[in-house]
Amino acid sequence: MTSCPRPTDAAELRAWMISRVAEIAGVPAHDVDPAAPFDSYGLGSAQAISLSGELEERLGRTLSPTLLYEHPTIDELAGALSGTVAGNTGRAAAPEPAPVLPAGDSVLPAGGTVLPAGGTALPAGDSVPPAGADALCLTGMACRFPGAGNFQEFWQNLCDGVESMQFFSDEEALAAGVDPSLLANPDYVKVAPVLPDIEWFAPDGSEMTEEDWETGFAKSVAVYLNGHGIPDLDERGQRVSDDSFLLWFNAHYEPIDFALPADKFGAAWVPVIYTASETDEDAETHDAGGKVTVAARAVMVLRAARE
Repeated sequence: MTSCPRPTDAAELRAWMISRVAEIAGVPAHDVDPAAPFDSYGLGSAQAISLSGELEERLGRTLSPTLLYEHPTIDELAGALSGTVAGNTGRAAAPEPAPVLPAGDSVLPAGGTVLPAGGTALPAGDSVPPAGADALCLTGMACRFPGAGNFQEFWQNLCDGVESMQFFSDEEALAAGVDPSLLANPDYVKVAPVLPDIEWFAPDGSEMTEEDWETGFAKSVAVYLNGHGIPDLDERGQRVSDDSFLLWFNAHYEPIDFALPADKFGAAWVPVIYTASETDEDAETHDAGGKVTVAARAVMVLRAARE
């Protein structure tokens, strides 16, 4: 990286960060609001860590890699780092001493009363981390469970005591291929998590409704095949799991833009079959929520990207 004059105060830091964020986001500098969160300009964890590294080099001091998460706007970060520059310490000015929590307690009393010395320093209302535990920065979370398409729904199910496991009768287990000898075992529990095995979508990515199915002129449809929702069991009575696929059918005489469904169905998709193309030129990965044009009278099959 080429050397350049180091910012010496909050105003210079602020101006430099506005310019740098504008460059990363691909927008004019005058469109960057220093009070807006970094993620509103598309800065993910990789860009945040990279920007923190650039600031380290400019300031000549070590900075926390989670700096942009602790101070999520340009104004907040410039204000915090201005103490770094002035004091030449590599970090913002030290905060007031935190209250002290005796070993064994988990939460400070209301108001953050300072308790007897000898415990762990802890802000009011926080929990004590396990002894010797390293700091953890959680920058993202995604999941899908039976009865929950994302972690918010999963957490709500836990709070409401929702039972997301499905119980099976002997007849259902036998029909699914379970060994009859397993059913005679008192330790064998006929229960398993079940995800929907199929979903239908309109071209705009919304789930098909009864009204959509009654539309006589509809010429395009998408179907999601859930590889984790296969109802059959293997010979050991275990759930079968495979890749998930998305199929787009365009019977219209013109190309149609198909929208990928919400990320609960898959974060990214890779085309594996496209009847309108004889090459692999369309095999790029497409993120959930994006759009892909499918040619007239064509079918495209996409596979959920493997993690």
